[in-house]
Amino acid sequence: MLKRIGLFTVVGLLAMVVLAACGGKDETVKPTVTRIPATNAPVVAPTEGGTTAAASPAASGSPAASPAASSAGSPEASVAASPAASGVSSPVATQAASQAASPVASPAVSGDAGAATTTALTVELHDIFFDPKEITIPANTDLTITLVNKGAAPHTFDVDALNVHSGEVAPGATATVTINAPAGDYEFYCAIPGHKQAGMVGTLHVVEGGTSTASPVASPAVAVSGVQAVAPTVEMVDIAFSPKEITIPANTDVVVNLVNKGVTVHSFDIDALNVHSGQYTGGQTGTVTINAAPGEYEYYCAIPGHKPAGMVGKLIVQ
Repeated sequence: MLKRIGLFTVVGLLAMVVLAACGGKDETVKPTVTRIPATNAPVVAPTEGGTTAAASPAASGSPAASPAASSAGSPEASVAASPAASGVSSPVATQAASQAASPVASPAVSGDAGAATTTALTVELHDIFFDPKEITIPANTDLTITLVNKGAAPHTFDVDALNVHSGEVAPGATATVTINAPAGDYEFYCAIPGHKQAGMVGTLHVVEGGTSTASPVASPAVAVSGVQAVAPTVEMVDIAFSPKEITIPANTDVVVNLVNKGVTVHSFDIDALNVHSGQYTGGQTGTVTINAAPGEYEYYCAIPGHKPAGMVGKLIVQ
């Protein structure tokens, strides 16, 4: 009897142990979750208290999220995504935005009117005139004028009122003068004896707030095919003429300026046209007027010995 009681006791204890081991386990089936790393997911930095910052709506699955953010896996979405949206500024995007917002001002433009300021002009010196005869420059501004002697005689550019004197500019040579003047009109001229009197003068207009302009005028001394119509200049030196050949139009009154640059007396004579200047001393100037039919004529110096020494030239009338 005691053996049976002991056996039942042992079996009961075993049953209790088995029930305790099996009956305490939770039988609820939990779903299986596979975690896939999110592409372009924003990095959430921990806050000072050790917790993470709240996710922005664009990064969450809420309806407010950007369509581009929800398609993070597609290449198109990656390209279309703005660098500014992730809080990272792209240097290229920043530069492009800056250029679009701030147009670059041209350094060549000055003033409200957007006109370029001219600081240089060119004036040609001919026999016997300036080209142009009128120039306009801004007041109180340094302006450089380049002088180009395209004549056969030396010339100068002088503005007495502004104390501007170029000195002699040889044929084919160039020189410069710089002018800075108050507003007003000033005369410029050639200081070679006889040239101013022959009409080699011009006008300088200085205006407040103006720009530099040069207005070429048709030269009365230049005609078609290189024929010189008015006021050629012939220099007399020891012992030669300069130039040794001049061309003028036929049947036209033409004034020839004579300048004696020698140290001895000279003359200008054309026997076939009855042209005789008379004697000119060193430094003296004068004129002769010629009106001739087409042809070629010799001019020479009538001072004894000068013609045989080579002081002759040719007048071509066309």
